[in-house]
Amino acid sequence: MLAGLAVSAQGCWFWQQNQPAAAPVPQAEPTARVVTDLSALSAQPAVPLSRAESALKPPEGLESEATSRPTLVFGDVPGSERRVGTGMNPAVERLMNEKAAEFASFSYDLMDHVWPAIRRSEETEEIARLKLPSELRAVIITATFDRNGGLTELVLEQHSGKAAIDRMFLDSSRKSLWSASPPPGALTPSGVYQARVEYRIENYTSMDGIHWNFKTFMGVGLL
Repeated sequence: MLAGLAVSAQGCWFWQQNQPAAAPVPQAEPTARVVTDLSALSAQPAVPLSRAESALKPPEGLESEATSRPTLVFGDVPGSERRVGTGMNPAVERLMNEKAAEFASFSYDLMDHVWPAIRRSEETEEIARLKLPSELRAVIITATFDRNGGLTELVLEQHSGKAAIDRMFLDSSRKSLWSASPPPGALTPSGVYQARVEYRIENYTSMDGIHWNFKTFMGVGLL
């Protein structure tokens, strides 16, 4: 049973997009729901997806990476990482468990979709001016998708300790987590797709001492 279900049982508030006033259209995509009541969440970290270290750490040499083309660092096994972004705005994508590695294309596809939305948010005044504490935790979100790869629900399993960062990753996930052709073999027994997505961010460089570029770490484990 997912931790998010326990949160729901405690009366956690769900956000749901308003449906248009017009008559419903057949085959309409489901509306994503997002848990955002951080005070109702446990302070304990989510259960790790595998024996592999769950912290998202940059591989050696990340600081000098200057390409925006994803680069495979290891094979498609749990813990595999690839680098995205640029030398000024580096990022790492990681496969967090065996199922994510088995369906690596699907897993990387999810992260590739959300990464541009995160980058746009990092450039806003609200985020770019943040000097983040070193003890900032990963944001952990459980995402549920329908059989067509459309996002239906987001549950915030662990917050970072800074509300603006939690909102950034939740909003980027809500807007951008989807898949055009999810593999049938990755379906859960209940007939949906579920992924646990981890995000972490660190200050990287500042040209003016006010606005920051960031290192961003993303990981996906399929449930």
